[in-house]
Amino acid sequence: MKASIFLARRYFLTKKKQNFINILSWIGLSGVALGSASLVIVLSVFNGLEDLLRGLFSSFDPDLKIELIEGRVFEESEINSGKLLEISGIRGVVPVLEDNALVQYRQNNSVVILKGVSSEFTAHSKLNRKIVEGGFEMEKDGVQYALVGRGVQYKLSLVANERFYPMRIMFPKDLKNVRLSPENALNQKSILPSGVFAIEEHFDNNYILVPLDFAQEVFGVGGKISSMDIYLEEGVSMEEMKRKLTGALPEKFKISTRDEQHVALFRAIRIEKLFVNMAFFFLLLIISFNIFFALSMLALEKKNDLGMLAAMGASPKMVFGIFIIEGLLIGGVGVIIGLGLGGVLGYFQEYHGLVSMGIENAVSDAYPLKMQAMDFVISGVVVFLITAFASLNPAISASNISKSHALKIS
Repeated sequence: MKASIFLARRYFLTKKKQNFINILSWIGLSGVALGSASLVIVLSVFNGLEDLLRGLFSSFDPDLKIELIEGRVFEESEINSGKLLEISGIRGVVPVLEDNALVQYRQNNSVVILKGVSSEFTAHSKLNRKIVEGGFEMEKDGVQYALVGRGVQYKLSLVANERFYPMRIMFPKDLKNVRLSPENALNQKSILPSGVFAIEEHFDNNYILVPLDFAQEVFGVGGKISSMDIYLEEGVSMEEMKRKLTGALPEKFKISTRDEQHVALFRAIRIEKLFVNMAFFFLLLIISFNIFFALSMLALEKKNDLGMLAAMGASPKMVFGIFIIEGLLIGGVGVIIGLGLGGVLGYFQEYHGLVSMGIENAVSDAYPLKMQAMDFVISGVVVFLITAFASLNPAISASNISKSHALKIS
């Protein structure tokens, strides 16, 4: 084995007689390096995208959401919020009522998602960090206020912190007697906007937040709610708390983590990540053909040397090992260079925003990126295995050449 490593290293470091073989070797090494760096960076970009979305969602969504498996609303008393607050790791419980509604402001109308929240919301939510106009208040001096998404503000041409022109919120009643009295077909209530938030397009274009009792009057559901939002202490695992709460709630309720509240989006990102990884896998397979051809031509160039080695007692297994190690040296050096290059570029992008998105008012100035050690390990192992596979056939050919030329020499 030591002899195989020594000879493989000599072949790798010594300049080949045939310049074309040398060029192929360097092309293969460079391709492996660039492929490894690209794979690490792409994986890190997807990690950064997921991390960015989780950060955005944490400003609006709770850590856990309790809602009915079937049905829209339930009595608030069906879930004992006091007992939930006694559980270690839970810092807040917020009853919520959410549904579509029609909002009218002056001459403009828009269908929005009206989200009614209890007074505990302002104490536990991170939405105050996303207020871009007005203030973060939903009730003051006995007057109720609404928080409006930036996109809804644009649709309605709404002035933040407006004290003279309230928004009118409308929701259809039971429509059985509409023909007899059309004027009673809608529940209607007015509310003043206090502030505008800007998080992400989905939230900004659709949501208006109001006090819970205001929403209950608009929707005509009395003391009912559509979900119970749970906010956890810093560092508490959402998955572990979900398992703990599942057994403590009636079977008709389900609990969703923040990721599960946006399961379709995260599933789409992971599927896209899978297909991109597959594309890079096939690209690296194509790059590995350079190593295959370089080793195959090296075996033909060194056929006399291989025959001499066989005549001196070198086994075909030893010759096979020489070319496998030669291929792994090319791939290994390429992987080390590529992972190092990917790590340096990733560091500057993650901490210094090397490449800007170039989009005005984007949620992030630079492309999001988050490096993880496991991505480096997986990328290195995958590229290393591809290189070993590309070296297999030339190594077998070299061992056969050594046997045939050993007979000629003898």
